[in-house]
Amino acid sequence: MTLELDGTDPVHRVYLEADEVIREILEAHESEGRTPSCKPGCAACCHQLVVATVAEANAAIAWTRSWPAEQRRALDERLATWLSRTEPMRRAFQEAAGGDLEAEVEHIAETYWRERPACPFLVDAMCSIHPVRPLACRHHFSLSPPERCQADEPDGIDQMAELDDALFEASDTLPEEATEIGIFPELVAVLRD
Repeated sequence: MTLELDGTDPVHRVYLEADEVIREILEAHESEGRTPSCKPGCAACCHQLVVATVAEANAAIAWTRSWPAEQRRALDERLATWLSRTEPMRRAFQEAAGGDLEAEVEHIAETYWRERPACPFLVDAMCSIHPVRPLACRHHFSLSPPERCQADEPDGIDQMAELDDALFEASDTLPEEATEIGIFPELVAVLRD
C-alpha cells in the first residue's frame, strides 16, 4: 500500500506547497546547469540535526501508524538508540530553550555533524517517511560533489540559499497551535508515548 499526502490535512498542504516551490527553484538551477548531487541512497544529510515543529512530528507519527507492527517495533528500537546516543545534545538544546537558542542550536548542529547519529527514520539509506519528512529535510539539497557531504566540516558544502527562504516561508504557514519546535526524532519519540 502506497500512502500519499492528503491535501486537506494542513501540514500535508504545507508540504505540497513547499514541494512545488522547491521544484521551481530546482528547475531554475537546472536551467543554469546547476544540478543537486543528491540521489536516492545518498544519506549524508540524514546524519545531521533536524529541528522541526510539533505539527511536523505529529504528521510523521500519523504516517507511521499505518505501518505493520514489525516495522513500528523496528522504529521504536532505532528511536531508543538515537535517544541514548544524542542525550547530551538534547539536554543542551533543552537548557538553551530559555536563552540564546540560535547560538546553541548552531553549536549542537556542529557536534551532531561530527558524531553523525543516523536519523531513526533512515532505513537502508532511504527515508522511511519521505512523503512527510520535515521541512528542514525537504529543502536540503547539495550542489557539491557527494564526497564533500561526508567531510568532517559541513562548511564546504554548497547549498541553495533560495531553499532556506522557501523553508522559512513554508514554516510560517504551519498550524499555529503546533509550532513549538524541538529536535525532530525526540519530538516524535515523546509525542508517540
